[in-house]
Order: sequence, then structure tokens, then C-alpha cells
Amino acid sequence: MSYASSSGGSFLPTTGIRVMRFSLNDNSGAFLDGQSVRLAFTLKNEGAAPISPITLSCGSLFKRYRLTGGGVEITDIGPEYGRYHEMRCMLKSPGEKLSDLAEGWGGTAAATITAPHNADPIPPGGERRMMCQFYCQFLGGQNTQKVLLSALSGLVLEAELGDAADCFAEAEVNYTIIRPTILATILQCDSAIMSSFSSHLLSGKSLSYNCPLSAFVMKSVVTSSSYSLPIARGFSRISTVLFSFFTGGENSKEVTTFNHPLAGAAPSSANDKLRYHLALGSFRTPVFDVEGVAEQYHRLRTAATVLDHGSKSIDISPHAYRSNKGIFAINLEKVIQEMDTDIGNSGVSSRGGSQMTLQLSGCPQNADGTPVMLHVCVLYDSITQLSAAGVIQME
Repeated sequence: MSYASSSGGSFLPTTGIRVMRFSLNDNSGAFLDGQSVRLAFTLKNEGAAPISPITLSCGSLFKRYRLTGGGVEITDIGPEYGRYHEMRCMLKSPGEKLSDLAEGWGGTAAATITAPHNADPIPPGGERRMMCQFYCQFLGGQNTQKVLLSALSGLVLEAELGDAADCFAEAEVNYTIIRPTILATILQCDSAIMSSFSSHLLSGKSLSYNCPLSAFVMKSVVTSSSYSLPIARGFSRISTVLFSFFTGGENSKEVTTFNHPLAGAAPSSANDKLRYHLALGSFRTPVFDVEGVAEQYHRLRTAATVLDHGSKSIDISPHAYRSNKGIFAINLEKVIQEMDTDIGNSGVSSRGGSQMTLQLSGCPQNADGTPVMLHVCVLYDSITQLSAAGVIQME
């Protein structure tokens, strides 16, 4: 099934229309396979020089992703969706990265399962058709599948383009997105099944979807080497908190650069100073601060197991991790459901009146005084409830 954009057919990151809007509904009584949803579009290089993609997926072109159902907001990740998308791609297995490259930018002859960062440049005036899958807890992901009654949910998907040069090696980029289309699989069912669903909903009952890995992103300026960041928004069940740094610098792109305080140096007791923990009222995790690159990597592997139950490894080399691929994580799940990834709600609640705070020491600082940005991502479990009256989002 194909869904055309209702907000136009041509989009530019600099001027004009930047938001693509798609209505994922039909009246055929079919079911939408959320896992199959892809955005397909043609990117045309309007500049006089080739442009070289540097992200793992073309999904990082977008700075905000939003999904509504019946006018109720289900997902709103932004304005840092591009960095969040890149982070999630970094935590995938090598094979999945290569598959994303084939669906997206396209790879050169050097692109292999061990070197997926070799995207094909786009020549001046050239056009390339590509696809991407957004990270959305309601539609499902690579390991979770949700089948939705499309006529009932009234789904509207919105994607807003980020800055032009975010995903490219060049400092000046000019491109146009044309003919964007949502591609998805529609499942046709027997009319008796549809009658059963209609009777269920019209009787005042509802359909509830558990949505693990719902995401909330935020960023802040690190004002000193010791820093405390309050996370004021409350959640019923938090599964994981991830954070990363961006120190800036020449030719650095915020979407793709995850600076580690070691800046590539070999770790030692003299230079490996980053410490962190999460506090929620009297609750503190871990009890002793996370200390050293080894524990940082271990904590990230534990959190990545929640993100991808089928993989226990991270495709980030030790040197890359302590250079510009540093992602830090604290897992809050009490039980990791390896057999059924749709089961959740075993995390920590921050709705008991206490504020959650991320406590850091040994943060990176720029010698010239330019600000260091701290990016935080909170992953939590939410429930989306569909009924004849509309959509209810509970988080």
C-alpha cells in the first residue's frame, strides 16, 4: 500500500515546506502492519559538487518525527530526532547496518559488513531514490510487530527535515526531497473478523497496545565538569536512560558525533575521570558511580539488550567508543523479557513525587570555553488505547 504526502510533493531543508504529512488510513477494513512502514523519497542534489552522506541511515535527515491518532499525540521525538535515529542505528548489528545502507544511501564497493560507513556520494544534479524506517514504539520495530486497524486509529505521520548539512561531510549542501511516499503492507481479513472487531469496540470496549521503547529526548548545556541535570517530566515505567556529549569543533556534525571525554586516548586512572549515576528520591542506581570505560561499555551492552533482544553485542570498536562514538546508558528494567519483546512495564516510575536527576562528574570541557552539549534520551513503556471514541495515550 502507498500513501502520498498531503502537504506537497517537494521539500527543502532551507526554505519552503519542511514538514511531510501522511494519513495512514483507508476504508477497506484492512489491518496495517506497523513493522513494514517505510518512507520512500527521491533526494536531488541541487549543488554544483557531489555530497557525501556520513550517517548510517537517511532517516537522520529529519529533526522531528510525530505520530498522531484521532488528533491525539502518540509519538513526538524532536527536535533532535536525527541524532536519536543515528544513535539507535549505531547500536544495531553489523548485518542490520549494511541492510539499512542498501535500503537508504546505497553503498560503494568498499561497503561491507565490517565497514558499513561507505555510502555512495550523490553527484551534482543527481537524483537517488531511498528508503528509511522510523523508530516508533506504536508501529513496532525490527523485533516487534504490531497489526493495527488502520480505519479506526486515524493515524497521521509527520516528518520534519533538519538542517541541510546535518548528514553530509560537506559544510554547504543544497538538496530537494521529491515524491515522498509511505510504503506499508496491508493485511486483508475475512469479513467475520472485521465484524467481531466492530462489535467489540461498539460495545464500549477498547484495544490496548503495549509500546515499549517510547522515547523522550532533551539536551542541555554542560556548565562545568561536575553537572546535575534534572529530568522534570514524569514517566510510569522508565526502562533505560541514555546520554552522550557533543563538544563541537571544526567539521563536527551534531547528528553523528558522540564525543567521549577521553577523546581517543588510552584509558588510565589519570585521565578516565567520567563518573555518573541516576537519582530518584532516595533511590540511586547504580549504588556506586559508573567508573571507567570498561564499565561504561558494559552498562551500554546491558541497555542495548533491552533495545534489541536478539543481539548481545554492540558494533562499536573500543577506540571509536572512546573517541566519537561514546554512548552512556543506565538500565532500569527489573526483568529483561527475552522471549516476548512486547512485554514490559518492569522499569522504574518517576511519578511518585520525586524528580529524576542525572548526576555527572568528569564531563568534557572545551579549552576555548565553547559550550558542551549533553543529549539525553529516556526510553519508557507507554500504552496506546484505541476505542470507538478515539485514542488514549498513557505514559
